[in-house]
Amino acid sequence: MLFTVQHNFERSYASGDQNWDYDTAAIHGTSFLALPAWLNWFTANIGYHHVHHLCARIPNYRLAACHAEHAHLFGAVKRLTLADIGPSLKFVLWDPGSRRIISVAEHESASIESVGVPSARLG
Repeated sequence: MLFTVQHNFERSYASGDQNWDYDTAAIHGTSFLALPAWLNWFTANIGYHHVHHLCARIPNYRLAACHAEHAHLFGAVKRLTLADIGPSLKFVLWDPGSRRIISVAEHESASIESVGVPSARLG
C-alpha cells in the first residue's frame, strides 16, 4: 500500500508516452508520505519517493536530507500521512483526458454527465 499511495492519490498527475513531462511527473505524480521516523527507517525512506523521482541516483539514506535541503522545490508535492492511505486507495483509474488518476466514482459520474446514461460497471 505504501508504494501504491506514492502515485495514486487525489489529483495525481499521470500521462501516456506522448507529452509526458519528467519534472511534472516527479512533482505532481508522486507524493511525500510523511511517516514516523521508525517507519522511514524500516521502509528505506519510501516516504521521500518524490525526491527519488527527481534523481534516482540519490541513495535512500540521503533522501530525507535532500528533501530538507531543497524544500523550496517540493511545495507542490502532495503531502500525505498514514491516515491518507485508505482514502487514497480508491484512485485507481487513469483519465487520459485530464492527465490524472481518478476514482471509479469520478469515472462513472463523468460518464453519466457526458452521455446522460449510466456507464458500465467494472468487474
